[in-house]
Amino acid sequence: MARPRDPTGGVWGPAAAMVGGIQVRQVPTERGVLSPAQLLAALRPPDDDHQPLSAAVIIENTHNWHGGVAWSEQDLQRLSETARSSGLAVHLDGARIFNASVATGADVRAVARYAGTVSFCLSKGLCCPVGSMLCGPAGKIRQARRWRKMLGGGMRQAGVLAAAGLVALATMAGRLADDHENARSLAEGLAEMPGIDCDLSRVETNIVYVRLKNIHAADFLTACSGNGLLGGEYGSDLVRFVTHHGISPADVRQAPGTCRKALRS
Repeated sequence: MARPRDPTGGVWGPAAAMVGGIQVRQVPTERGVLSPAQLLAALRPPDDDHQPLSAAVIIENTHNWHGGVAWSEQDLQRLSETARSSGLAVHLDGARIFNASVATGADVRAVARYAGTVSFCLSKGLCCPVGSMLCGPAGKIRQARRWRKMLGGGMRQAGVLAAAGLVALATMAGRLADDHENARSLAEGLAEMPGIDCDLSRVETNIVYVRLKNIHAADFLTACSGNGLLGGEYGSDLVRFVTHHGISPADVRQAPGTCRKALRS
């Protein structure tokens, strides 16, 4: 997986080593799409006893840190074939897999079929209050249940959340195109402002990253929140906005004015 300058420090890496005994190797990419050549170059040599064996490749679709960029089905197929021919399992971190499906026009089953296991969020674009799903062969899910139990991840009365998840899957995926359209409109409005850099080529789904030139991200967001606009701070100059259900075109039209005032502050 890859990200452009991660200010958070990638805290999941130590957890993977401590809990799962896994050595994670991140691969920098231009747009979050890992090529077969990059995968092959990252494989650990199996005859070197000083290095861990490569066992799996994890891809993220859409890729958060690259602005919500979606993988094409062709890129997914190429990477999957290369990974499997190298003896690697393929896991798809599809937290926003339905956004990827809408952005590329591919059926969500087509997006998922190139991975052996797939995870996705019922929250985020699908708007559940909480919840995520792991999908895969029965044997893998059996193992996952055991790991969840060992880590204390059991829940009682989970049917209440499951009901919300069923409603989300049935009614919310089809409206994600509205979120994408709103994000694009927001990005185009922000890209015109002095003091803000916004790469429109990366605005494919519902995520908009902007880089601030003359104001700290925390100060900018504090000024924005005073006028009802919320975003996330990622380091001193990087801000993320996300559109979702409940954010209307009228809200998006108002947002650039709020940002303009925050820049002046």
